[in-house]
Amino acid sequence: MKLARLLAREVAYRSRKTGYRHFTLLGSSKEVREPSALSANIIGIALFSFISIVMVIPFFMKIPECVGTADILFVSVVSLLLLLEAFMALLNTATFTSTFISEKLVEPLRILPIGEERIMRAYFEALILYWGGLSVIFIVLPGMLLLLLASPGGVISPIQPLAGIIAGVLVLLCGSLLGIGIGTYAPLVRKHVLFRSLSTMAWLLAFIVFYASSSLIRYGIHQLATGDTSWIAILPFVGVLLINSQPLLSALSIPISLALLLLIYKFSIGRLRLLLMLEPRVTMRKPFKIERRIPERLEIKIVSRSPVIGFIVKDLRLLSREPRRLATVLYTIAIPFLMLLPSMASGRPPEDPLIESLFVLMPSVILGLITGTVVNVLFYVEGSGAKVLYFAPISRRKLALLKTLGSLVFSTSAATIMAAIILYSTRSPLLSLTALIVSLGTALSASLFQSAIVVKQLPPQPSEWSEISVSRLVHVVSILLLFILLMGFSLIALFVLKDLVKASILILATYMLIGTSVFITLAREEPL
Repeated sequence: MKLARLLAREVAYRSRKTGYRHFTLLGSSKEVREPSALSANIIGIALFSFISIVMVIPFFMKIPECVGTADILFVSVVSLLLLLEAFMALLNTATFTSTFISEKLVEPLRILPIGEERIMRAYFEALILYWGGLSVIFIVLPGMLLLLLASPGGVISPIQPLAGIIAGVLVLLCGSLLGIGIGTYAPLVRKHVLFRSLSTMAWLLAFIVFYASSSLIRYGIHQLATGDTSWIAILPFVGVLLINSQPLLSALSIPISLALLLLIYKFSIGRLRLLLMLEPRVTMRKPFKIERRIPERLEIKIVSRSPVIGFIVKDLRLLSREPRRLATVLYTIAIPFLMLLPSMASGRPPEDPLIESLFVLMPSVILGLITGTVVNVLFYVEGSGAKVLYFAPISRRKLALLKTLGSLVFSTSAATIMAAIILYSTRSPLLSLTALIVSLGTALSASLFQSAIVVKQLPPQPSEWSEISVSRLVHVVSILLLFILLMGFSLIALFVLKDLVKASILILATYMLIGTSVFITLAREEPL
């Protein structure tokens, strides 16, 4: 237990520079607390239990007396809980394992008189007890126990909550094992461009699938209500939920799930054992002939860039080496499109001019505000290299301005896509150009606002930068204040002036005034 606590504390300390904020109390402050099973799981248990119980409340209400209505509701609710459980288990174990492997925490253990089995046991104890892994099962368990014990009106069979618990355990094991397997490739991700690209796309896909889960559930409900459910009953992990309507096929899904789990277990645990190997292995190699190679002549190319462009390119390269951060940035930018694209791309512009103006203005403002907050990540990707900036001839104001210019790379790309969508939807170049200008202006003012707040809180002594360098309270309050202030002012300006162009000019002037004022006040011309 003591070794597991030490591992959990060290992983919590090392993971802070990657920007991962865990939902435990272990690393919630600038000082990593002494790990305990209670503090590591209490927040997750409370939060996940609340979500689980709230999701099953509809079963205690009056359900329409239609054939299979309760079964459809049960499958849809539990499927959503299982998706959340899989996502949290994957995120939890992948982060712990990637930090454990990439930081080479097994190296200090080589000098201790302990074997590989003891290391493996300490690893899993740290992951489950002191990293919050135990709390993830509470996404499913409380709701299913409540349905099992309370038996709400006899609308569902007692075997269905038991099937939900079985599915929850299977999904938890699958997500955790996948997270372990993915986390073991962390060193390769940092070294190879291909692995970084694949990792970024995988994280982005996971975020998008989790966001689009409601659409997936709606599709599943439609299939349950109108189509043949036999193929759903044999699906691994979720097929067991149809135990009431398809008992034989649903029972068949359990061995399929176990077989799939066995394959994932062999891959993940085999990979983990290989990396935790402490004792040398003697292998026989075939003799090979050493061929002399004539070294090729290397050509050195010197590329001259302006300091500003060079600084921006450096930030983008650092961001490309952090797949999870890059995926978070791309997902943050994708959120407005995921929410607004179906209505904006429908090709049916609103008939009311005021509604049309609202249709153009508000998505542009939302996109600008969200892409403007990307500037925070450009500070954190400096990591340990931030210590060099303290000895460079650069002031806090200039640093904040350079980070703002770097964030405009993402803002410009997103605003251009938004303008193209609006042009397709409204067939109006004026509305498209207005959306482009409003989005870019809002992003610039939001970036100035956020970069000034971040650069003000950076430590005065040479140190490593990460999310822990900035007060979480100040960060959250500043973003909420910015959103409420600018969104409220945009609505008021549009409904008072009732003209899109005039409202856009007033909004941009006000936004730039706020952003510039905060920037000049907080980002002072002083050394780091």
